[in-house]
Amino acid sequence: MCIFKAAAAAIVAAGLSVPAAHAVDDAKTLAESAEPVSVYELFTIYHNKSWLWKSGAGYFSANERRFLAWGGSEDSPTYAEGRWYIPEEGGKVCFKAVWHYRGGSKPKRSCFAHRKNGTVILQRSEPDGDWYVFKGPASTATDASSKLKDGDHVTAKLEEQRTALSKN
Repeated sequence: MCIFKAAAAAIVAAGLSVPAAHAVDDAKTLAESAEPVSVYELFTIYHNKSWLWKSGAGYFSANERRFLAWGGSEDSPTYAEGRWYIPEEGGKVCFKAVWHYRGGSKPKRSCFAHRKNGTVILQRSEPDGDWYVFKGPASTATDASSKLKDGDHVTAKLEEQRTALSKN
């Protein structure tokens, strides 16, 4: 590994930022030598939390492992209902849900792989998304994990989206 890559990997591990092109390579390098995150740790990270997105959110209810989500905009509302799960071998969180939108509905399965290198947790969208730092050794507002909030921040908006779609 070149000196720059070694330094950049240390910076990523410390939760600081590096130029985007190098951050992706360095997160990938960290992930290659990392272990899958355990079922227990993934459950602890996600259960009864809402994952806030740019245009929506998903809620991982511990009750029956329900997954609820909403997305889109006023002009293009969507919502989803389904289940979330962690495969027995750990290392990823998945959700299967039926997404409802104007004109119909469609089932979709999404999975996010998680690997741990020391105190750094890396994440990527399966099957071939880029690895990125999900949670650094000292959590910061820029960590992807900071978008997980305690409680249900989804159901009220999901019901609004359901009502909006039922009117069309």
